[in-house]
Amino acid sequence: MTYIDSCTQNNYYLVLNGAEDRLQLVIGSEQDVLYAWEMRAMKQGMRYLPPAVDQGLKASGIAAGDLSGIACVRGPGNFTGLRIVLSIASGLNKGSRVPLAGMDYLPLLAKSPCRQAAGEVWVLTHARHELVYVQGFAGPETTSLGSPLALSLQDVTEMLAKRDTGVVLLGSGVRRNLQYLEQNLPEAKILGPLWNRVEAETLLREALNLRYSQESVQPLYLRKSDAEENIAKIAAKRGITPDEAKKLLQH
Repeated sequence: MTYIDSCTQNNYYLVLNGAEDRLQLVIGSEQDVLYAWEMRAMKQGMRYLPPAVDQGLKASGIAAGDLSGIACVRGPGNFTGLRIVLSIASGLNKGSRVPLAGMDYLPLLAKSPCRQAAGEVWVLTHARHELVYVQGFAGPETTSLGSPLALSLQDVTEMLAKRDTGVVLLGSGVRRNLQYLEQNLPEAKILGPLWNRVEAETLLREALNLRYSQESVQPLYLRKSDAEENIAKIAAKRGITPDEAKKLLQH
């Protein structure tokens, strides 16, 4: 379905984001945001997000079947948050046949800074201790400078120190490693924490221009989960072999 096609039919969209430490839900159309909700509740996301979706639809005066599409932020990000969002979207798709589409998280964070920054914008989000997800962009069109990567802080600073133009940094990976980055990239401009979230209007605007289908949205994982990397230790504690544990992770 193209954007023009969608405008001639029901034009309401649901957008879900759980890539980091907050859940976000937006319902709207090409005219306006009808409903926006967010909450810091990653450890209990499955408890809060489904009723929030239900409440949002009721408050907007529409049913799930009235939606033209459901857009999901597919990563990179928090494994639990991504799974929650994608599972809820999948359930709505199976129940109402509403088409789905995925959105990458790092470009969403770069959208607003790219419209204002003179140099390159680099988004760093937290992956785990001393590891970040990173991707660079050029403004004002948020043109990608390469694929998203999961890199160590040392690799990131070495890479960015070689950039010919001034760099602008933002994201949760910057805030968690602020002192290290200030020391190793003294020329970089670091944006404040208010830039570390995606606005509801940005989520909706990007959702309006996606291509939707009945295919499930695949998560964007750039590294193995902690469970996969510690599979041998976890298996030993449970009294099973690593191969048996791997099979359990696949189900």
